[in-house]
Amino acid sequence: MKNECVSIIIPAYNVESYISRGLESCINQTHNNIEIIVVDDGSVDSTWSVVQQYAAIDSRVKALQQENKGVSTARNTALNAVEGEYVLFLDSDDWLECDAVENLLIWQKKIHKSWYREECILHIQMRTTQ
Repeated sequence: MKNECVSIIIPAYNVESYISRGLESCINQTHNNIEIIVVDDGSVDSTWSVVQQYAAIDSRVKALQQENKGVSTARNTALNAVEGEYVLFLDSDDWLECDAVENLLIWQKKIHKSWYREECILHIQMRTTQ
């Protein structure tokens, strides 16, 4: 399998208690050619500080900040910064299993060999933290 880059987009708003678990799950993926784009959507808690700490220790984490405009605008902001061949959306209070990206790429290769970047946006919903 080619080592395609997968862009993981995480819009974040006031999730200081949850964002670390999601970021750790992304950083620890078995497929490590990823970029993690976190858009802080005007949080008033310490979400931005947490995201900046992760960006400082892992170059794959890109921290973007905007005034509060909603989750759709935050996702669009991140889409403008994407460099990967594939995009995966992750809610800020969710997390990925350690082999999620690898398995999605394997599945994509087996089932949809003709997909191109413009046609393939992988969107998964994981369990939401209670």
